[in-house]
Amino acid sequence: MHVNQITVIFSDSSNTKFILDRINQAEKYLGSICVQFGKVCRKEAQVRDCNDELVQKMFEFADREQINTSLRQNLQQYASYLSAVEDYRNTLVNFNLGNK
Repeated sequence: MHVNQITVIFSDSSNTKFILDRINQAEKYLGSICVQFGKVCRKEAQVRDCNDELVQKMFEFADREQINTSLRQNLQQYASYLSAVEDYRNTLVNFNLGNK
């Protein structure tokens, strides 16, 4: 866009009003989207923390299980899988929050 074209766009008051309305609308909705995105990231972090506790309890129970070896092995395996999923979710949360 050339300087002359920009001058023509801003010289008309209806165009100026249109542009300002578009800017205000974008600020309103983008701000709202950012707030909601922050809420999602915090909720993901809470879910991740709860699942970390679940994995810890599963490993504790598996470590104490002496009689049923298949239960012990399956608990350990499932806890390992769940832990891997939580590591992936942690990576996503950190990526979404801008942490590396």
